Amino acid sequence: MVPDRSDPEGKKAYKDKLDANSAALRATAEFFLALAEMEQIDSDAWFEGKTKQQWVPRSIAHLEKARELYERASAGCSAFKSWFPKERKGELTPDIDHFQKMAKALRKMIDTLSKRKLPSLTDVHMIAASMREAQVVAERKAVALRGTVGHFPTGHR
Repeated sequence: MVPDRSDPEGKKAYKDKLDANSAALRATAEFFLALAEMEQIDSDAWFEGKTKQQWVPRSIAHLEKARELYERASAGCSAFKSWFPKERKGELTPDIDHFQKMAKALRKMIDTLSKRKLPSLTDVHMIAASMREAQVVAERKAVALRGTVGHFPTGHR
């Protein structure tokens, strides 16, 4: 069952969904920009206690933007879920859970860097792996739904 999006409430709900999808993609990009900044570490100096390095605030800024975008994605997806048919609401729960999990993990990473400490590689790799997994799931959903109402009509090439 495809819900009717022709009324104002449906149009707003669909816009919330599109905004959530866009925010999640932008959040992923911001995370990887933060990692690119972290690559500028002077590790010899860092491990000698010289932790006031130029890359730290730039990395934190990207992580904060990523966190904000994941929170926006969660809010948008939740708004869309409230409009979605009752029997299909569960389809959106994994996305909302992922957005919230990422926002929380990014907050931890921001807090760690703000204390001039490095996040663990385990935490960084968990975030990156979760983001990649979410992208693969999203791509598979897009392929599965191609040609249905509201989805790319010409297929996946």
